[in-house]
Amino acid sequence: MAEPRTPRSIYLVLGSLIALGPLASELYIPALPDMAAVLATSPSLAQATVATCLVGLALGQLVAGPLSDRLGRRRPLLAGVALFALASGLCALSTSIWVLLALRFVQGLAGGAAVVIARAVVRDLYEGRRAARVFSRLMLVFGLAPIVAPLAGAQILRFTDWRGPFVALVVIGGLILVGARAALPETLPPAARHTDGSGAQLRQLGRLLADRPFLGHVAISGLHGATLFSYVTMSAFVLQEEHGLSVQAFSAVLAVNAVGLVLGAQLNGFLVMRLGPGRLLIAAVAGIVLASTAVVAGALTGSLVALLVPLFLATRAWAASGPTTWRWPWRRTRRRPAPRPRCSG
Repeated sequence: MAEPRTPRSIYLVLGSLIALGPLASELYIPALPDMAAVLATSPSLAQATVATCLVGLALGQLVAGPLSDRLGRRRPLLAGVALFALASGLCALSTSIWVLLALRFVQGLAGGAAVVIARAVVRDLYEGRRAARVFSRLMLVFGLAPIVAPLAGAQILRFTDWRGPFVALVVIGGLILVGARAALPETLPPAARHTDGSGAQLRQLGRLLADRPFLGHVAISGLHGATLFSYVTMSAFVLQEEHGLSVQAFSAVLAVNAVGLVLGAQLNGFLVMRLGPGRLLIAAVAGIVLASTAVVAGALTGSLVALLVPLFLATRAWAASGPTTWRWPWRRTRRRPAPRPRCSG
């Protein structure tokens, strides 16, 4: 029996939810040098505002995932998006780097709920390669965030200071909240929810931590995210201060690399149905290693072109590794055949 088609409105909402992380991190990336100057802080502390958001994003997923298994997807999701918009508004009002760091952590916690529950909704609806294909299609919407965010952030900075992108995040969070309330149904019925308490969830987590293939996928996904966000946090200072790019030119570089991310994600959706996630993931990881090595070599030469070309190639590899690690396990569990009874006598 063929699976029902997913309405485009749900694709748009889920993709926007998954894109909250890149939006929160990349919309204000062009403003990092200006923020460091206005708040009279160091570049490292300014970059730490991205890191604290990512820590909150990770912890938020650990909390919101089990919570949505018990309460359903819809209520925790809407609460997370509302908190994201509120935290974004408070970030815009910050006058201290330390207050901003704390609020970015809260913003990450709220965004983590949106990210993990959006993925859980896909798992509620699809399985196996079909889920991988849906994830890859969602990357089209996900990819719009890093394309639009740096360009929009640069345009916002033409009329305001570093606080402007956070005000824009308030508006974006509000729009996503309205869209989720209108278009996203509850995908986890009460009969399928986990009501056995936190003890069972901890035991399930222990079983996952003992599963070597699962840990391998987690490690790959974590290293994938580390390389991607290292590029995001460092690029503003490297390209603007060391290579002298303007805010507009820097945002264009981020947008071009994001185009490579989107194109790679769509090609990934085509290849995963033909090669299988396992072989595609191996090829993607090899591509990340090669491209990252070329980035280091380009940085050592001091040439801007030698740095930007491998960065673009790296985004293609990142796009292939991301969706293939989001859905686990890939291999089907094969049951051992029951032993045949021996004849007596």
